[in-house]
Formats: sequence, C-alpha cells, structure tokens
Amino acid sequence: MKSLSIFLLFFLFLNNSYADPIVWKELAGSKSSGNSRLINLPDNVLEGKKLRMNHWDSCWQNGKGPDHCLIITDEISRDDNISIKFESHPGDCGIYKKSNDSKNNWNNCYEGARRVFIGTKYRDWGSKWLSFSVLIPKNYIHSNTPLIFNQIHRKGKGAHYRMGISPEGIVNVQLRSFLHDNECVKISKKLLGKNICRKISEKYHDPPFFDLKHFSNHLGKWIDVIVHTPNKKSLFIWVNGKKIVDMQNKMPGNSSLSSTNFGIYQDRANQIKAKGKKVKTKWKYEEATTVQILYIDEIRFADQCNKLNLINLGYNCNKL
Repeated sequence: MKSLSIFLLFFLFLNNSYADPIVWKELAGSKSSGNSRLINLPDNVLEGKKLRMNHWDSCWQNGKGPDHCLIITDEISRDDNISIKFESHPGDCGIYKKSNDSKNNWNNCYEGARRVFIGTKYRDWGSKWLSFSVLIPKNYIHSNTPLIFNQIHRKGKGAHYRMGISPEGIVNVQLRSFLHDNECVKISKKLLGKNICRKISEKYHDPPFFDLKHFSNHLGKWIDVIVHTPNKKSLFIWVNGKKIVDMQNKMPGNSSLSSTNFGIYQDRANQIKAKGKKVKTKWKYEEATTVQILYIDEIRFADQCNKLNLINLGYNCNKL
C-alpha cells in the first residue's frame, strides 16, 4: 500500500510543476540496518540499486530530522523532470557513532561532520560500474572546508576514493586508499614506481589528487561521472567523457570495496592542516556558516557499462 502511495506522489509531482517538493520523510521505507532506513527514490534519479539513509546522519535523527536535508525537486534535472536536492545547514552534523560526547547528541559538530548522505548498505557494493551527475548551483557559496559528494569505501579500511570540492575550492578526486604521510609515498613508489602523493611539507604528504578546475568553472553545469572498478586494485573515472583516473592494478588492494555514498559530507573541520600537520581544535560550526546545496541525478549501477544506458546522456561505452 505504501509503494502505491509513493507512486501516486511521484505521478502528481511529475504532472504538476507547482506541486510541493517530496521530502525524504515521504520516501523513507523499511529498516535497513541499525537505525538506517531505505530511501525509495524514483527510477528517474536511481537505477540498479536501493539506497539508504544512515542513522547517524543529521537528516535522519530517529525520523525527526529537518525536511531540507533531501528532497525530490523539479527545480533542475539532468535528463528528465526531477533530481535529488541535498541541503546542509550549519549545525547539521548528525551524531558520530564513536562519540565521546557524554550526551551522545545530534548536531555534534566537534566529533562528527556535516553529513547529508545516502548510500548503499555496507558490504553491498558489488557493482563494477557506476554513473551519476552532480550540479553545483550558480549561487553556491564555498565554506572553505572540504565537501565530499561521492566516495567508495573499503571494508574496514576507510574510503577508496573521494570526489568533491577541496578547501581551496578545487573540484577533485582524492585516492584515499594511498593513505597519508610516508605511507602514501611508500605505497605510491611500490605500485607506480614513482611518488604521486601531494606534498604538503617535508614530512607530510596527502593522497594523490586529480584536479578538475576551481568550482567557479562548474557552477550551474552538470558534471557527469562514470566510475569503473573491475577489481579492488583498479579504478577508472571519467568526468564529462574524459578519463581523469586510470589506475589499472595500481590501487592499494588490501581490502574489498564495500559501499558508496552520495550527498554532502564535510569531514571534521577540527582537523585543520597547519604547517603540514593536522591540528585538532574544537570545531565551532561557524567555521562553515554557509548553507550547502548540491543536486545529484541519474545515479546508475550496473555490472556492465552498456547496462548504464549512457546514450541518453550523450556517452558511448565503446568510446570511453
């Protein structure tokens, strides 16, 4: 009965440009794991998998989170009438699952992160191909903190890669599985025969970055992303049809891939780099005072490229 109600909501939405946006509370489905909930997204924005909302996100809050976190909107879309609008406000930090906060409360900006994210269930990666489109709106105001809009995780080992906007405002992909500091240099030389880690200081290196110009060059334009992970040691990423990451059996492959996420994730801003070191200071969320908004559309999962149906987006698997 609930699925019928959701169908009717989408039917009314698509046939009435003046209809109210559909907020995430109307999309929340059955329990997934822990206190997370499946999000029943329409086929217009998601194909090939089910996604969930994590229980520690600022959005969820035991089902009582703010409506603005995630809505289905007709404000703009990549290929049809609707897209997903993610919106994060100052203080939308959720609850950190390993919190030392005695209150263990929401809006825990000290230990947590600004996070409005949906993603696959843990250990439910399983797709060798992924595509999605993201749009940074024309009125976007950068908060000078990292903003991640997509990442793939490894089982128990953190992120395999992250894609987002750097504190300096550069849209980029960061290969997180290369780790930090001397470990990154060691792994890079072993796998590639050279060091591709980003040098911050004499003793500090960040994982490799692949830069895609300043966010101001992308405002109001859809960024089409195609990701291919044929195995845990390989990673290929195309952006607007151009291959930007080409790592055939060159990725650290010490664990299998487990899940992927989409949305707005601003990692703990209390980890501020200063003179090549991470300085942990209490994050007063005023450090990221702006409202953050992104649109994501056409999320597609498949085991083969041709099943992503990229033709209607202007791409051909044979020409990637």
